[in-house]
Amino acid sequence: MDAPRHFIDGAASIDQIPPEVFFGDCTVVDLRQEPDALLDIELASRYIGVKRLLLRTHHSFQEVDGVYQAHDRQLSPAAASLLLESGLGLLGTDRLSVDDSEGRDYALHRQILGAGCVILEGLFLPGVSPGDCFLYAAPLLLPGMEASPIRAFLIEKVLARDY
Repeated sequence: MDAPRHFIDGAASIDQIPPEVFFGDCTVVDLRQEPDALLDIELASRYIGVKRLLLRTHHSFQEVDGVYQAHDRQLSPAAASLLLESGLGLLGTDRLSVDDSEGRDYALHRQILGAGCVILEGLFLPGVSPGDCFLYAAPLLLPGMEASPIRAFLIEKVLARDY
């Protein structure tokens, strides 16, 4: 998990993020059918007000051959703005970055983290159904650090109501 301090000097470190950001209602979006697996502003408009959003792409389904598939950015800057302005506090992805795999400019990292939103990267989401669920993804308590390993758990909403 990347805290805002990961790219923004003087921003919140991982231990300064309120705990309620790490668990609660979450929405999983499957981008495999979208052109370039990109969340554009039209698609993002369906998720206005979502606090935690996980983006699933073909990376959760690729063969384990030791080669990481190159990719472009995960969402458009306009889509990121729309979601952040509507209260997005956590964005997760099954890729190693929301930006392109070449690390050209990290513009999305700067935009998302600059708004105080945290980023989860490297999620494994092949058996997760798109839609609403409950997320638990707490980082380690690492004072002053810019990021932390996490172990993410998703619970389908139907199951969560049974507890």
